[in-house]
This record gives sequence, C-alpha cells and structure tokens, in this order.
Amino acid sequence: MLAFCSALAVIEVGAGAVVAEAWKLHHDRPMLTVDERIELTALLQRLRVMEAVVAGGAVAATLLWSFLAVHNAARVTNSTRTAAFATAAWVLTPLLLVGIGHFDHGDNSVELAIVLMACRAVALYLPFGTLAASSWRVHGPRSPFMWWYVAVVLAFGVHKVFTGSIDLMSATPSDDLGRTAALYFVNAVVVSVVVLMASEASRAMHDATRAFAIRHDHLRHDAFIRVRRQQVTAELPELAEPV
Repeated sequence: MLAFCSALAVIEVGAGAVVAEAWKLHHDRPMLTVDERIELTALLQRLRVMEAVVAGGAVAATLLWSFLAVHNAARVTNSTRTAAFATAAWVLTPLLLVGIGHFDHGDNSVELAIVLMACRAVALYLPFGTLAASSWRVHGPRSPFMWWYVAVVLAFGVHKVFTGSIDLMSATPSDDLGRTAALYFVNAVVVSVVVLMASEASRAMHDATRAFAIRHDHLRHDAFIRVRRQQVTAELPELAEPV
C-alpha cells in the first residue's frame, strides 16, 4: 500500500516535469511545434497510464489491508457489525464514485461541479470513517484516519479539477501551464502526506489491536484463575471430611 502511494507521488513529479517543460517551451515562443506537442503529450499519456495502474494497485492494497485490519479488530472485540459496515463501505464507495461520475460531463456549471465534488468527498469518507470506528473499538486513535481521508480528498480534488484535464496537444497561449505544473508538484507533496498518514494509521491500528488482544487475554486468564480458585475452595471441605 505504502509502496504504491510512494510510486504515485513519483509519477506526479514526473508529470509535473513534463508540463513544466511544456510551459518553458511555450514561454519562449508563442506556440509549441507539432513535434513538441506530440512528444510531450506521449510522455504525459504514458505517465497517466502508469498513474492509473499504480492508483488501482494502491486502492486494491488498501482494500486488502482494510479487510485484514477490520477483521482482526472485530475478532478481538467480538464485533461482527463493525466488520460488516466496513466491508459494505468499501464495496459501496466505488459504486457511488462511478455513479457520481455519470453526472460529470466536463462542461458542468460551477454549482454542479461543487455539488459533485462534495458528493465524492462524502463517498470517500465512508471507508475511512468505518476504519476510524474500528480503531476506536480497540481503543486506538481515530485522528490518523481522518487526516488520511483529508489528504486523499485533497489529492483527488487537485487531480480532478486542475491537473487531470490538461491537454498539451491543444495547448494555447491562454493556458496556464506554469500553474498546472506547480499543482502537479503540489499534488506530489499531498500524495506524500497520504503515505505518511497511511503509515501512521496502519501502525496505530496494528498497535491498538495487539494491545487490546493482550489485555483481553490477560483478563480471560485472570478470570479463569479466579474461577479455578473458587472451585478448589468449594472442593476443600469435601476433601477434609473423614472417610
């Protein structure tokens, strides 16, 4: 999971470098040549394909880790409801994002774009909210999952609104390629923050689940010792009676 996110940050830097090169060439003269457009567009498209593959791997790895983490937390707390909610959230979120995408036609009004972005943010909250609830049930912190969610929403928002729609083949002097390149680099930093938050959340979840399991085993062992002592005490008078 962390390796995929780290690779995604590197790809964002590479895409920013490509757009920055286009901005430099565009800044030196009014228009880019056809060969320059083709070459830079091909580089950017390769990076976008890599970005899609790595992002898919990151989602799959996060999904697998989430199932394991929630399963372990539910097992030590005997809470199957939390595990069921988490599973439903991870299954429902992609469906909601795909459904919301059907309303995004690329030429939406500002108001509709804001509404769609808010709906996406709510859909993305579902899995992170259930993970935070699972962490809370094992007496772990919830804040790392919330910061992880905020970083993911920021990265997704910057990509969706600013960097994902740039087309170097149809770049015109009015296009702000410098701003787009800067936002690519900013998004790389945000994805790096996602890596840090994911690492902190996974470590906190693991430590909390392990500590809860140890406490649970100790309490069960103490309860067994107390019950055994009571049984031995009850049997002592019978053993002391003369035959």
